[in-house]
Amino acid sequence: MSASYYDSWFPLGRPLKRVAVPLLVFFASLLISTSLFILLGLIGIRSHFFMLLPDIKVMGKMSKPFLTLLGITIFLTIISLYAFMR
Repeated sequence: MSASYYDSWFPLGRPLKRVAVPLLVFFASLLISTSLFILLGLIGIRSHFFMLLPDIKVMGKMSKPFLTLLGITIFLTIISLYAFMR
C-alpha cells in the first residue's frame, strides 16, 4: 500500500485500482493465446476459426431462441461487470 507511481518502469498507477484487474487479465490472456497460435503456425499447425451466423429471416422458429440466448448473454455480462466494479 505504500508503493508510489515511480516504483516501476511500467505506468500502472500504483496501487492498482480494482478496475485494472480485468483489463490486465484480458490483455494477458489475449497475448498468451496470440503467442500460442503464432507458435502453432510456426510448427505447421494451421488453425482456422469461423462463426456461422444464422439468417434470422430464413430460420423462422429458431430465431426466437437465438435472440433470447443472445439477450441473456449480454445481460449476464453486464451484471458481471457491474458486480466486479462495485
